[in-house]
Amino acid sequence: MIYLTDGSEAEMISTTFEDDVIPSCLNALPKSVSLEDSEKGQQWPIASGFRSRTASLVTFAIEGDEQAQALLLPISTSHNSNTVAVLVAGVNRYRALDKSYREWFNLAAGHIATAVTNSKVIA
Repeated sequence: MIYLTDGSEAEMISTTFEDDVIPSCLNALPKSVSLEDSEKGQQWPIASGFRSRTASLVTFAIEGDEQAQALLLPISTSHNSNTVAVLVAGVNRYRALDKSYREWFNLAAGHIATAVTNSKVIA
């Protein structure tokens, strides 16, 4: 999923799910989030991703006691050092989140940053 900001709020603008139907295990993900409000007690620190500009790992329940993880990756454009988007990417639970796997996520976030930059130049 990708959250894009207008400055004060971030909105989920894209998912990889068919017809953008979010699975029930991800129902806690907000459709939009204020970047100015506190996130205490919230499972998904989307606004913190915009403010801190650092990736964070979230663990969540998927079925019963089974757990899954997602990385929240901030995305900045070459024209702006501020975070303009946050990518929420699921982590394969059968693969260790080692250095090379994290680099793959960073590469994906970099490609999204390029696309956002290009879209802002065209617009």
